[in-house]
Amino acid sequence: MTILELREKRNKAWEAAKAFVETKRDNDGLLSAEDAATYAEIEQKVQNYSAEIACMEEMEAMETELNKPVNTPITGKPMNSGKAPEKKSGRASDEYRDAMLHAIRNNFRNIRNWKGT
Repeated sequence: MTILELREKRNKAWEAAKAFVETKRDNDGLLSAEDAATYAEIEQKVQNYSAEIACMEEMEAMETELNKPVNTPITGKPMNSGKAPEKKSGRASDEYRDAMLHAIRNNFRNIRNWKGT
């Protein structure tokens, strides 16, 4: 039985309980002892439906939690962690590295002007 079906049954039982009370009241607006006992049984049935619905919702939430992946896969570079790369300065900059590699490859005959700070 699904949660939706249990909710519908609970609503029908509650409507039946309200209708029962309205039809069984006497002139003073009170219920007899037998009718009060019957109403208590109907009300207990509504509470039982509510408890079963709560139990099934907790089970569904637990199932959803257990079906989640245990960990998330690494989709980017681990050191990057999704942040924009920091702009390096001085000898650590990409411009300095490119200029130094160019100079080494040309045996320092053709040196570029590095624009560093």
